[in-house]
Amino acid sequence: MPSSDETETQKLAIYFDEAVRFFKSQSSPGECPMCKSVSWALPSEIEGSPLSLSDSGMRTLDDSPVLELKIICNVCGFLRAHRASFIREWLDKNPAGDEVTENV
Repeated sequence: MPSSDETETQKLAIYFDEAVRFFKSQSSPGECPMCKSVSWALPSEIEGSPLSLSDSGMRTLDDSPVLELKIICNVCGFLRAHRASFIREWLDKNPAGDEVTENV
């Protein structure tokens, strides 16, 4: 039986194309605050599988882990974190092919 942390990770699964759609619509990565590069990467291990989510070390009121999707600067390695549950909620409200709700 999966642990509650594993269940949370499965519930929040975010795929590469979904993350790209979210960032293009809601939160363009822009310049890296460290080196000013505009070249970012998403942590993808296997094509077609969910992106890697990181445990932030925080917990919700019901003791679930707060998971993050991190994007990585391709020049200096700076990590930028976004709360996975926020991205997943936006994706669920804005299915692919539908009109995108700006800045929800």
